[in-house]
Parts: sequence; C-alpha cells; structure tokens
Amino acid sequence: MVKYEPQKKNDIILRAPDIKVMEETSNGIPKVFIFDSADKSLCYIFSKFTGEKNRYQCLGCKDKTKGIFAIYLCKDENGEYFVQMKSNQKHVCQPRKYEPEKYAITEISKVDTYFFYRKNSMPNSINVAISDSNDSTLCYPFLYEKSNFRCLNCLKLKKNYSITLPKIDENGKEYFIHDPKKHICKPLKISSIQTTSKFILLERKDICFKENSKKKHVEIHGKRIVKLPNFEFRPNRNGKPDGKLVILNTNDNSLCYEYFYDKRAKVFTCSKCNRKKHRVSAKVHLNNETNEKFLELSKNEHICEPIKDEFADKIIDASNFIVTERDDEKKPKKIIVFTSSTKEFYYKLNNTSSKNLFQCFPCLKHHKYVCVKLCKKENGEEYLMKMKNDHICTPKKYEKEKLQPKIIPKSMFKLYQNRNGEANKKLIVFTSEIKDFVYEYYWQKSYFYCSQCLKQNKCVSAKVRGNENEKFVELSNDEHICTQKKFVETKYKK
Repeated sequence: MVKYEPQKKNDIILRAPDIKVMEETSNGIPKVFIFDSADKSLCYIFSKFTGEKNRYQCLGCKDKTKGIFAIYLCKDENGEYFVQMKSNQKHVCQPRKYEPEKYAITEISKVDTYFFYRKNSMPNSINVAISDSNDSTLCYPFLYEKSNFRCLNCLKLKKNYSITLPKIDENGKEYFIHDPKKHICKPLKISSIQTTSKFILLERKDICFKENSKKKHVEIHGKRIVKLPNFEFRPNRNGKPDGKLVILNTNDNSLCYEYFYDKRAKVFTCSKCNRKKHRVSAKVHLNNETNEKFLELSKNEHICEPIKDEFADKIIDASNFIVTERDDEKKPKKIIVFTSSTKEFYYKLNNTSSKNLFQCFPCLKHHKYVCVKLCKKENGEEYLMKMKNDHICTPKKYEKEKLQPKIIPKSMFKLYQNRNGEANKKLIVFTSEIKDFVYEYYWQKSYFYCSQCLKQNKCVSAKVRGNENEKFVELSNDEHICTQKKFVETKYKK
C-alpha cells in the first residue's frame, strides 16, 4: 500500500495521453506538451524553469506577458508522469501545432569538440568554446552562469541562447547539446582565443560545476561549525515545527540567538541583526557519516545582543498532559493539562480548528485568551507550547473515571433523518433501559451535538464508532444541562 494523497480542490491533474514528456531535447532543457482538449494536433509547450526541480512554464505565455502559466511535473508510485497545476490560471497564448521533431536531439546537436578557457581579467569565470560543425576553425563562446552556459555574442545582440552543462554518453565520453541554428551571432575564429594573452586555457580536471560540487564533502572552517546539542529547531510564530532556529550562546547556555528561515536564500538569518541591516546567517548541513545535522555560520559576526532563552518555561512535556478524543492524528479535539506532576488538578483546553490551537474556554468567558500549541520534536515526541497568558480560571479535580468517554451500546441509541430528510444525521440516546426518555443530537461537521445544550453555550458531543455489526456511541464526558425528551417513535423517520 502507498500513502493516500488527496487531490487539492484548486488543483488540476493531467496524465497521458493528455500530456507528452520529452526529457532529452536539442537544447538540453526538458519539455512538456499538454494537448488541446478539442484538437489533439494542437498543444501548449512547457519548458523547465532554470534551477527548478520539476516546475515548468508555458513558452507561449512567457513570450506574451510578464506573468507565467506554471505547472509541476511529477511521478506516481508506478513511475508514470503526471502534471499538476492550479485551476485559476489562464493561457494568454494560443495552442501551437504539435511538432516534437523541432525539439528532438539530432546527431549534429551532440558536440564533443570544444575547449574550456578563462579570461585573465575574470579569474573565477569559466568559458567554453563550442566548435562550429561546418568549420572547425570557428567556434561559439559561452560563459558559465549558475546551471548553464550563455552565448556571449548572442547576449551582446540582446538574444539569450543558453545550453545546459555537459552530459556523459554510454561510453563515458562528455558532450554538449548545441544547435547552431539558434544563434543570431556569427562564430568567431578559434585562434582569437587560443593565441591571445587575454585568455588562459583550462584543463577539464580543474573545472567543477555546481551540480557536481554538491556531492563533494563540505569543507568549512572549524570555528564556523555548530554541532548538536548547541542548536535546535523550534516552532515559529505560525506554528511551523522547524520554522525557527535557536543557537545557544557558547559562554552562557541561558542566552541564545534566534534565526528565521529565508526561503529565497535557503538559509536561516538572525532576525535582530536583520533589523539593523546586518546579515548573519546559518546554513544546515548533514554529516553523511553520522547522519547528524550541523550548522555552518556565516563570516559576519552578530551586532545584536543574545536574548534570554525562555523556551523551557513555555514547554509542557508529554508526561504533564493527555490528548483526548483523538479522531484525527492532525486535529485531536481536547487536551487535559495537569497543574503539577502530582496530577491532582487539571485544565481542559478545546481545539479551535480555525487557528489550530487549544484554547481554555472558561478563561475566555472572563475575557482572557489562554491557549497552547501541540507540537512534535524531531524524534516524534509530542509537547505543548504555551502561546501567551496564564489561566485565571479554577483548575478541576482530576478523576480519571469521570474523564473517560462514556460508551453507549447499539441497543441504547438510534439514528434517524434530520429535518432536511438526510439519513443518519439525527442521533437519539436513551437515558435508561426503559427507553422512555432520550437526548437528541444533530450532526455537524464530524460530530453529533446536543442542540438544546448548545443553545445554552454548553457543548455535549457524541461520536458513532465501530463497523456495521459492532457500532457503539462514544459520549463526551460533559454533562447535559438541557432537559431530556419523552421518546415518541412516530416523530422520527429512518
């Protein structure tokens, strides 16, 4: 079995034969063809974003507007391609004729005659000269930028023609994919590079591209390495479990620096230094031998002062609380928090799904907002984080048997239609074996609720559990404040 990932409501999924994927193309950039629903001879052509793993953009829309029509190319558990995209996007271009041969690799596209060089005035640059297929004395000069090479002469003519990094064939020989027809510039003489003192030729063994450098061992100065347990990831203000990085002060562990994740730079940055327009960052690495995370600190030193680490005072360990009525692993309904390790008294907090927090309703009646956030450590252990304010309500005496949900057998409840004629949306629970009085519950979202109690601001809920043969009702431990009703069976419809 595989994990079920439901399709999002605002997403569209397309699969073959409505799509065609071309992994190898003449310019080395993969393409995706999405066929027009009315005419399969027409299609929209999508090209992969530079540096992105699986994001593609429509070439036609790109040419007509500054905005983009983007899709994501994914694979299912069988290795089959499918496309996922947002439903609120609209093409500003028209579909094109499906001509995959325009993007196919030809023998002339594969070039293995080239050489690398560097301009003396740019010691960190890497250039490649691709030989002209029609004249071996001519070449096209390209400059290495990020994850591809750009033609320098086309760039001077305000035309962007780029090729991808070199590839390896089945014989282990390196080659470039290059289409000379896409140049608007003219090739220059190879001798203008090889015989000029402005340039220096490079050996292939001395060149390392960024894609390959990721596989190499990360070498960082020892003073800028921070290892566990001198740092930890904590929830940020939005509740994201690893949204905040805390690095403890080396001289005093009661002090720390707080870092927040910068999506664009893919590093954590010190928030207080950022406010002073000074960038201090930390990058997360993984030790391949020990499989442990460690940090690489930036060369910039903090200009802010460390803050007192008050996180421990906000944390409630798993031994001091109980999660109850857990129907959904992500959204349990209630939490019982003990006032001390003796577990004599407790506070009950209810889930507020809109904010994904647990809130104390008795405190709320006194206009005091008291809530906690249920979080998980990296090892999967749960803990609570206090958000703000202390309880002003009175804790209750902990009596385990009273807090356990009440189980009602199949013989003591019945399901009927609600006022709209929907089946199994009204639940009645008999108050005794005589079955002359009942409490009525109405379905709302994922629970049955006593409507008469709700009118008096009291939440008494019920949940039908089990299968068809062994159904039972689990009642909340809240007591009714409404009056039970006389059971008249003719009033109810199955």
